[in-house]
Amino acid sequence: VGPCVSIPEIARLFSSRTEGHWCEGHAIQPWRSQSWPKLLAFEMPPEGPFAVLLAAGHGKRFGFPKSAMEIHGNWILPRLVDALRGGGALKVALVLSAESKAAISGKGETGADVVVLNPTPETGRTGSLQAGLRALMAESQEAPFSALVHPCDVPLLSREVVAALIRAHESLESSGNGLVRPTTAG
Repeated sequence: VGPCVSIPEIARLFSSRTEGHWCEGHAIQPWRSQSWPKLLAFEMPPEGPFAVLLAAGHGKRFGFPKSAMEIHGNWILPRLVDALRGGGALKVALVLSAESKAAISGKGETGADVVVLNPTPETGRTGSLQAGLRALMAESQEAPFSALVHPCDVPLLSREVVAALIRAHESLESSGNGLVRPTTAG
């Protein structure tokens, strides 16, 4: 199992076991598995982890791609990129579909270091995660690395939560086999 710092979606990608919903009153919980994909087997560079922001979904129930979501008139993607980077992510990859890219055209810059198109978003978030990780690996002079993963439909991520996840990951006895994720009580 490669180390990954999860915010909280990676647990859903590889396990049906998730606890609660993410919110400001979070707890940090180590989570381990011995059956992780080889793609996630990275070590943390001294500067910090990279981040993958998943935003390729169609947003069927929303009525439009979630990548275009605004809260109180503020577009969420630049806010999420800022939270990831401000919390300690070295680089941020934003993964979009053609549909989500079209939905955000004209909204301005996201601030992401790398923007990746997932040509088959209907196959699920795993493909988007892999596309983002591959793009970060191709861009990086330093491989291997650790990754933060966050879905854009959880827009209230803060720098403090990201920093707490990174600290929790660094404090694991064996970070080479660890994953941390925020959870809530109840």
